[in-house]
Amino acid sequence: GNLGFPALIAMYLLTRFEKKFDQLIELMTELKDHAKK
Repeated sequence: GNLGFPALIAMYLLTRFEKKFDQLIELMTELKDHAKK
């Protein structure tokens, strides 16, 4: 039952950096679009 602790940390980090992840995803999609052209 030691798996719950890292899972909580992962969830905390995900929720805390959610906006940064969204920006990263947008940046990645933009890069992919540029790569296609």
